[in-house]
Amino acid sequence: MKFSSTLAALAFAATITAAPSKTDTEKPNRVAVAPRQATSTAGSLCNPGSYQCQNRNSDIYVCNGSRTWQLSARCNAGRCVQSNGGAYCT
Repeated sequence: MKFSSTLAALAFAATITAAPSKTDTEKPNRVAVAPRQATSTAGSLCNPGSYQCQNRNSDIYVCNGSRTWQLSARCNAGRCVQSNGGAYCT
């Protein structure tokens, strides 16, 4: 009987230890995901998969399969950087 209760206590302790803590689930997300319906008419047709900064370097646009620019992400004001064919927020 003592062995059974010890085994049950160890199993319960392992379950509590494996549970996620509140700090793991409450970390803030620093990148805002933009709605997919936003598109840009800037310039002519683009090459699908290419990226660029627009709107005073505050937004990242990606060229979609229809060869039009589509809003992908919003950066803080002026924090979009283009480098090596990509664009990212700093």
